[in-house]
Amino acid sequence: YNEMPMCESGWGVPGENPYNQAKIEAERLALALADELEIDLVSVLPAAIVGPVYSNRLTPTMQMIQGIVDSRFQFDINFGVNLVHVDDVVDGMMKAAAQGRRGERYILGSSKSLMTKVLFELANEVNRDLFCPPVIAKAQLLAVAEQALVNSMQTGTAPPLLPYLIESHYGATIDLDLTKSEEELDYSPLPAQEAVLRTFQQLV
Repeated sequence: YNEMPMCESGWGVPGENPYNQAKIEAERLALALADELEIDLVSVLPAAIVGPVYSNRLTPTMQMIQGIVDSRFQFDINFGVNLVHVDDVVDGMMKAAAQGRRGERYILGSSKSLMTKVLFELANEVNRDLFCPPVIAKAQLLAVAEQALVNSMQTGTAPPLLPYLIESHYGATIDLDLTKSEEELDYSPLPAQEAVLRTFQQLV
């Protein structure tokens, strides 16, 4: 990750993984073409999205949230995550379309990230039977992820955790500078803890 707090001028780590690299290249191409063709285009950069579930297929973020509130974690992965409620993302996207400046990028997230330890504590407020697991060491977690990757190649299923995510999120602070979105879009999201608590309440 870039220096904290991250802002719209940062583009992540090139080549970190194919998924992130594809997103970076696609956005840069879209912005360049929009400028060349004089098309009104703005780009929104949402953090990890939480909120109500309307599908049987959960995003990786919501799989983690569901797993926490269901006590499926045997250990705390000690991740720092920046979470935002889906309603605030939708509101930010609509405001970006109406008020955003051509060719600009706008972050839609929370100013402060949360550690997974805090997520377990919040989940315990709605599920008193929740098992709050101990933190696993980074080296052990990497070993688990590497074995899961091997297993996924054999089974043809997606691994539950990838090594690059451990390198970027373990013990990390992922704070965001929302100044531009706040000033130009009147962006005012729910505090991250409230967004997560609402999501937990809807899942139990």
